[in-house]
Amino acid sequence: MLVHSPLRVGSLAIAVLVASLPLARPAAAKLPPLSLDVYQRTPSGEQGKLLHHFSAEELGAMPQYTIITSTPWTARSTFVGVRVEDILKKVGVASGTFRLAAYDGFISQTIYVSDVMKYHPIFATSMNGEQLQIRNFGPIFTIFPRDLHPDVFNNYRFEASFARQIKALEVD
Repeated sequence: MLVHSPLRVGSLAIAVLVASLPLARPAAAKLPPLSLDVYQRTPSGEQGKLLHHFSAEELGAMPQYTIITSTPWTARSTFVGVRVEDILKKVGVASGTFRLAAYDGFISQTIYVSDVMKYHPIFATSMNGEQLQIRNFGPIFTIFPRDLHPDVFNNYRFEASFARQIKALEVD
């Protein structure tokens, strides 16, 4: 003879109810758009006048370049994106310095335009065929050809130039 205790029946009912509920899903995180703003920095170092807003469409229409290299955070990978020098040329910057601003508040070390013209870094928007997102260094990740010039890029000055999660370029 099977005897049902009220406690067991109640526990079973709760278990069935919980199992039938839809799984809670976190709200989709709002991802930053693929875009790049270029600002002129003020003499005091603050972000000044907007020089150009590069939309995803405009960035995608520009010539795309590939760099296969490692970074301070990744193994050797294939990165594709716009050359930094093409962005600078579009806004009329031929010399001087700039910094990069990231979504997490990071501001890069000063980057020399002469280094950009010499080493041809890219603003990568994909890595190993996948679109970059915040979780994997995107939407834009500065990539220098580190493996081609290990004597140049394996130092703090250049490692700090491998900025990730970029949202803006600030011309000094």
